[in-house]
Amino acid sequence: MNRANAVLFSLLMIVSPLAGCLGNDDSNDDSNDDSNNNSERTYKWLFTQTAANATSENGTLTLESSHDIIAFTDRPDRLSGHFDIENFTVLWSNNNSTFAEDPPNAVLTWKSENGSMNYAEIILTDAEINEDGFIEYNYTYETGDTVPSNLHDTSLFIDDVVCEEVEGVPVCAAGSTVYPFEDDGLCKDGHLDSGEPCSDDE
Repeated sequence: MNRANAVLFSLLMIVSPLAGCLGNDDSNDDSNDDSNNNSERTYKWLFTQTAANATSENGTLTLESSHDIIAFTDRPDRLSGHFDIENFTVLWSNNNSTFAEDPPNAVLTWKSENGSMNYAEIILTDAEINEDGFIEYNYTYETGDTVPSNLHDTSLFIDDVVCEEVEGVPVCAAGSTVYPFEDDGLCKDGHLDSGEPCSDDE
C-alpha cells in the first residue's frame, strides 16, 4: 500500500465512527448508485484537513497548513483525490448552491495537554484564505469539548458535497471547476483511469 492510500485508509478508519455526526442517513440515496449509467453522474465527496497547529478565536478557526484538502467518496465508488485550498474555499462562495446555502457539519479533533483526544461538532459557515495562506473558517459550535484558543495535532472532518461528473470531471461548484484528483487522473481503488497504481507522495 503506497503512502497516499495508507493515509486515506487511516482517515477512513477515523471518520467511520463519526458518520452519525455528519449529516443524515443516506442509505436509500442512489447518488452513488452504479446502476446509473448516464454520462453525467453525481458523487458525494467528504473532506478532511489536518494541521499540526490551529487557533480558534471569536468563532474563527484557522488550521495552520497550506496542504491540499483530502477528498474521498463512500462505497461503492471509493474514489479519492484532493483539492487545493483556494479551490476548496470556493464551495462557500455566494454564487454557489453548495456550502454557502447549506453550511456543512464538521467534527474537529485535537490532542489535549494530557495527551487525550478531544472533539467538537461544529458548523462551518464560511471559509477564506488569510494573508498567511491558511484557511480561516467561520464556525458555529454545536456540542462536544470546549474549543481552546490553541490546538495541536488537529484534524477537521467535513460533511459531503455533491459533485456532478461532466465529461469525466467532477464539477463541485458553479462558476469554478474543482478537480479532486491525483495529478495523472482519477484515483479509484488505488489505481488511475489508465490502470496504473496511484503515485506515491513525494
